[in-house]
Amino acid sequence: MNDQNDQESHPIDALVGRYLERQAGQHDTASLRQRILAGLAGGQSSVPAVPAEAPSSSSVRLARRVRPLFWVSAAAAALMVAFWLGRNDSLSRVSAAEVVRGAQETHAGPVERCCTVVVQRDDPNLGDYSPRDVRIWTQGDRFWVEMNRPNGRWAWGREAQGTVWLALGPRRAVRIEAEEMGDTLRSICGLYSLELETLLGDALRHCRLEWTESDALTHVITARPRGWVRGGLQQAVLEVDKETKAVRRLVIERHFARRGASTVTFTLVEARTPDESKYQVEGHLTSPFRIFTRDNNPERRSEALATWFGGPVDRWIRAGDSGALPDPR
Repeated sequence: MNDQNDQESHPIDALVGRYLERQAGQHDTASLRQRILAGLAGGQSSVPAVPAEAPSSSSVRLARRVRPLFWVSAAAAALMVAFWLGRNDSLSRVSAAEVVRGAQETHAGPVERCCTVVVQRDDPNLGDYSPRDVRIWTQGDRFWVEMNRPNGRWAWGREAQGTVWLALGPRRAVRIEAEEMGDTLRSICGLYSLELETLLGDALRHCRLEWTESDALTHVITARPRGWVRGGLQQAVLEVDKETKAVRRLVIERHFARRGASTVTFTLVEARTPDESKYQVEGHLTSPFRIFTRDNNPERRSEALATWFGGPVDRWIRAGDSGALPDPR
């Protein structure tokens, strides 16, 4: 106690104390002053050093408790990664659906588009029938097809009730009702028909939509049916233009019980204002012309088909229906 009084009465101590008080103003500097005095007197620091020591039993127990928490945290992180990947996959499906929906709206608009058509087929009903240079014009669910064969160009299309018309040259045509179509004509309709608006709707409602790949210009989406889908659809790969939202390329894989498997590729080559007349057979004919039907000169209808395509007429009209001619061979 006497030592402390001696230290506080030392002139240097008083000088240091007054200086600290002026610097701190109204702040309490007693503890700092005590440490300075202790240092001047050669005493120990008021903040004792913590000696190094071996890990205590309590530290070991803490480490044992923390280790399971580490594994729990790792598992939680893994679950969060899985959730994020699943969320991204869900967003991709939603985005793919938006792309398909945008394409459906685009193709319902007042623009007519032309596609080239390439077919790989395994269809016994087609035999040696192999049209070349095939183009299809489509707007929404409407379409007409232009085909070239060695004997000349011809066009065909399908009307609302399923009736098919064929323009065989500029001055004659035939109409064939849905229920009287022969196997070859049914196969051709199955392969080359492109009711794009309906196809895209089926993709949205009945298919799993998956991103296949994408680049700066194009979305590529694969549609795979979740169950049965009309037209024997197995898979459709759509390449959709990012800017116009139109389908630039479409690859359709189909399988029919009696007609086998086929892969048809449609590639966009042109877009224009629709020529409405071309969706009716009259738009492909030059006056004067004749159109033969089941009720109007059915014999002439069969004759026209036999002359144009050769071979048995029942490939186009079922044998015994509407005045079909017998097989000439």
